[in-house]
Amino acid sequence: MAHVDLYDDTAEIYDLLELSGQAQTPITNNLLISQFRQHNVTDVLDMTCGTGAQTIGLSRAGFRVVGSDLSRGMLDVAIRKSSGLPVTYHQADMRSVSLGKFDAIISMFNAIGHLSTPDFERTVRNAADNLRPGGIYIFDIFNRDVIGLAAGHEIIDAVREIGDTKYVRFTRSHFDDASGHLTLTQRTYVQRRREEPRVIPDEYTLQTYRQSELEELLTRNGFEQARVTGDGMLDVFGVRGLCHFAVARKAN
Repeated sequence: MAHVDLYDDTAEIYDLLELSGQAQTPITNNLLISQFRQHNVTDVLDMTCGTGAQTIGLSRAGFRVVGSDLSRGMLDVAIRKSSGLPVTYHQADMRSVSLGKFDAIISMFNAIGHLSTPDFERTVRNAADNLRPGGIYIFDIFNRDVIGLAAGHEIIDAVREIGDTKYVRFTRSHFDDASGHLTLTQRTYVQRRREEPRVIPDEYTLQTYRQSELEELLTRNGFEQARVTGDGMLDVFGVRGLCHFAVARKAN
């Protein structure tokens, strides 16, 4: 998670490119709301809230929401976007955050993919500790069986123009089948009018998992009835199967 410092400096750009300038992710939020209603959820901890893509929509839908994130920059954007909503935010690490007991805990937008497997297991146990008996933990993460099919050449994966400023991001992906590691190398160009562009480089590695691996990991760390579908990150990719959407119930 070394590039958290980069997010502190570029959270506004991240929000523009990842969410296309929108406040929230409606497809993902509707999936969450459906699950919450099935499990009688009233209060939610978003343990990797980023710039508020889920906290805002869930609060507007009537849930009591608390958001936490490791990046101060991300939180500052989320707080600004949530103005007028009854959402509270805290700077905290998903592996150790402790803010009380909740009916549901979420971690969306592949946030857990930034963790090593031991740290992911630590996060799962921490989620269980922050849930009431019978509470649910929901997250999304790249599907190891599918992600290797992604293009290996550099692509333009995000383009935005806001006022007199243009934003263009190039991304090259490399997947290591033996480890399940997906490494993304990115260059984001920010150009105001015809000035010399600012170039923001970034590189990070994500851990991917198979459905069976997630189900086993969840059940050995305090959860039961783990269900994994291919509905993750449909707001971004629009394709089922590329990203897992996992729902696990804490054992009573």
